[in-house]
Formats: sequence, structure tokens, C-alpha cells
Amino acid sequence: MDLSVGLNVGCDWLTRQPQHHEALCRRGLTLDAGGYLLDFTPTGTVFEQAVVSVGIPVVERVWQAGGVPARILTGPEVDEMRTALGSMGWGVGDEWGGAGGYSALFRLSLPVIDGLRAAVLRYRLGCPAHRPDLCWQQVTPEMVPCGWHDEGMEKLWLPPEARESDVIVDG
Repeated sequence: MDLSVGLNVGCDWLTRQPQHHEALCRRGLTLDAGGYLLDFTPTGTVFEQAVVSVGIPVVERVWQAGGVPARILTGPEVDEMRTALGSMGWGVGDEWGGAGGYSALFRLSLPVIDGLRAAVLRYRLGCPAHRPDLCWQQVTPEMVPCGWHDEGMEKLWLPPEARESDVIVDG
């Protein structure tokens, strides 16, 4: 998947993709696109904001001799990303990071779709039947984890345009 397709698919998922009424979303969606990792996060500094992070893959974040990173984002790369988001109609509000670092973050001017915000909220509230911080973990061998977490994560609808090899779900 190339960068512009990845940006468009992820932004559409954040702002337009309906979600199952029992879906859970922990952190968002990551796509591997055009040599970048694109993180689409439905929880910016204000809950309704959509944040897009474009970063350099971890395997390329190696340090060369003398403490110089092997690859960082350049000014033209960040400009290209901002321009691409704007030309596709996503609109960029605030921007953080960028040139000289490993990632650039862009706050979209469009809000996160209600169903995705609800999925994040359900995740944050935790399992309604058990302790939220332990429900889905098998803390001791005797414990049988309940299916709340896994079932909810499976109900999160991902972008239909994304191939399985492009999607990294943080669940």
C-alpha cells in the first residue's frame, strides 16, 4: 500500500467507518504504507479529535556510529504528508514533531466517528462483569480469562481496502 492510499484509508476509518455496537478499540489502527508506519488514533488531546502519526519503522531507527540516526523524517517528507492529507480533504489542524525526528503527528480537522469513540470508551471502562484490569488476562494457571476482550476486539471493523499484510492491530 502506498503512502497516499494508506493515509486516505486510515483517515476514512477514523472519521467515517461505522463500528459494531460491541466493538472494542484500545489505541487505534496502524498501517504499513509506503515505507512508513501510519498510526490512526481516535483519542487525541481532546477525545473527539483524530490524530494521524506518520513514523519511520522501528527497524530503520538504528543509530550509526557517532550517535547519528540512520533515518529521520525530512522537511519535504513532512510537507508531502501534510499536503496529501489536505488535498484528500482531511484537513490538518495542529501538527507536532516532524522534520528531524522519527514521527510527525497531525490532528485532523474532522471528528472521530461516534461508533469508534464508543469502542474506545467501552475498552477504557473495561469488562462489565469483572475487574477491568484483569478480566482478559490469565494471571494464574487456575484462571480462565473471559472472552470480553477478544470478542470485542474481533468486532472492531477494519478498513475493507487494507490487505491483512498492511494492518497492525494493537489490541
